[in-house]
Amino acid sequence: MEIVAVFPSWTDELARYARERFPLTLFLPLALFLSIAALAGVHTVAPTSVVFMLFTALTLLFQFRLWDDLADRERDGLEHPDRLLPHATSLRHFQALLTMTFAFNLFLLSRQWRQLLLFLLMNGLFFTWYQWLRPTTPSATAHYHLLLAKYPAFVYLFHGGDGASVPLLLAMALVYLCFCVYEPLHDSRCSVPRWLLALEMLLLTLVSALMGLALFPHGGAAALQGVLTALGVLALALLFRRRRTQPDAGQWSYAVFVIGFVEMAIFSMGSVR
Repeated sequence: MEIVAVFPSWTDELARYARERFPLTLFLPLALFLSIAALAGVHTVAPTSVVFMLFTALTLLFQFRLWDDLADRERDGLEHPDRLLPHATSLRHFQALLTMTFAFNLFLLSRQWRQLLLFLLMNGLFFTWYQWLRPTTPSATAHYHLLLAKYPAFVYLFHGGDGASVPLLLAMALVYLCFCVYEPLHDSRCSVPRWLLALEMLLLTLVSALMGLALFPHGGAAALQGVLTALGVLALALLFRRRRTQPDAGQWSYAVFVIGFVEMAIFSMGSVR
């Protein structure tokens, strides 16, 4: 009877955690954004490959979201007391789930040695950061810039190509800069210097312009990319101005991803050879 009583309790906790910290309404579009970025520069696109990218993106996102939440448990207990993990009676089932997700991702990425090596290196770096380096690095700016580097790495992990092409590198740069710009706009506690936010917005615009130049042989796609770059400049300027007057941009912070998603879709489809 005791085993029967305990079993539903931890399964309910895992289900509640997924609803609370990994809602598909947010993470499915994010996985789609990363998957579209991974299509940049590929030779052919098979439907099964797109499904594999999307699924792998979701499993990678879940692993690193859970890992980050476990590492931030004490801080979340103070800043987000309504979350589940700070008040969980035991972390064993969450740690077991993290281990199983890592093993599953290891299996998914074992088809090519480059992806497998990068995945293992990423996990080693994040383990080192969480265990030893982060406690001695008080800079919140350095903290989130390092953690956000996982997103362009995800793009490379399920790209499945032979090395890094120029289109893929541009797509990875756009993904990283979208997250770098989004983070201080979304989180008012992220006290990034205004000059750094302005620089990253400028770099995001530059990458978008380079994507348009890369699509120049495709005519219409390049023109559309140029229009989106101009719209992106306007949107970023408005967001930067809003950031100066209101620390929290609220839902407007997602405008970075709306522009980035459309740009990425045009660029990836246009760069397919």
